[in-house]
Amino acid sequence: MAFNLQAFGAGFAKKVTADLDDERDRINRLADQEASIATQQRLAKKAEREAEQKLTEETGGLLMSLGYDENAVQSILSKGKMSANFWATAGQDALKKGVNPNTLYNMPNMDEPNFTETVESVEEEMAVPTGMGDIEEDATLKSAETLETSGDNSVAISSGFSINKDAFKNLYGTPDKEEASFGARLAVLSQRIARKPNDPNMESWKAEQQSLLADLATMKNAEREEKDGDQTPAFGLGTISANVKEIRSGAGKRFGFTVGIDGEIDNMIDGQQHLADIVELNIAGQLTIRNTDIQDKSMKYTAEGIRNSAISNLTDYGYNIYNNDKDKLQTATNNETFITNSENGAYRPGQVVTVGSKVIIYTGIADYKTGQKFIILNQNNTDM
Repeated sequence: MAFNLQAFGAGFAKKVTADLDDERDRINRLADQEASIATQQRLAKKAEREAEQKLTEETGGLLMSLGYDENAVQSILSKGKMSANFWATAGQDALKKGVNPNTLYNMPNMDEPNFTETVESVEEEMAVPTGMGDIEEDATLKSAETLETSGDNSVAISSGFSINKDAFKNLYGTPDKEEASFGARLAVLSQRIARKPNDPNMESWKAEQQSLLADLATMKNAEREEKDGDQTPAFGLGTISANVKEIRSGAGKRFGFTVGIDGEIDNMIDGQQHLADIVELNIAGQLTIRNTDIQDKSMKYTAEGIRNSAISNLTDYGYNIYNNDKDKLQTATNNETFITNSENGAYRPGQVVTVGSKVIIYTGIADYKTGQKFIILNQNNTDM
């Protein structure tokens, strides 16, 4: 059979044309698929962005509802999802304990670990109870017998002076969220200062403490101006107790005392109680200084209670020396001689001195009420 070149050429051309058409169709299908994939990817990314935006808006709304201000919310959201989740959860925990999360967030040196530590440190009595009304200054619960009841519901402040938690709360009330936030942070700083005296961050902690006290004083001053001299509580019992322990830790070093984690002197030996009482006079004075511009009634009451207890103990000590151990007595011929001796360092802290008929203990600590560095035992030194 003869080979038909023309027929072969025509068939081959058809085949090439068909193959080209198939390839063109394949390329078009691939192009359509790629376009579809690109579209799907764009749509997926758009949906993801919209979902993220919605989540950001919802998270921002949640943070705002917890009390964070706009600047705080923007700062939190800029740190990512994990950070936002932390501050949202932590904010809820803070509110449960009566603390304003926004106030804490805006404090100096505040980060996630510091926030957690501060909120966890808040004691139950700092939370605002339901139904708590204002208590008048002359409320019957102000009696020392009620406030100083001992037992499981009391907090030991100093030797011979404890405060009943319920009576304290009922008389002075509890701090609002703003004040509780300051109190919680101040309590943490006091604990750090007391427990870690050699920490390299000590100066930073003290600076933050002073800054917070100043801010709180400014806030309470504005409140007094608005309320004709009245103000809500600034401190809870937990914050006051932490301040007392911190000051004791520092003041006790003068006599070689060390303070344990419970806030008590743990190395005092027989015959040193009077020195510990002098430390307590120092505590009362420093509490008063911290409270000068804040003017919190509960802090004032605590300082007075510590002072009264210390003076009562020192009075017992002084008269015991006067009556039973006269070899330890020193005598000054008159007031001028006593003052001169005091100024010249002739007396050590705790020295019992007689000046005429007066029995005096030299403390070396300026009493915040009299300004004197001594106590005249046969005068009314306490606020009974």
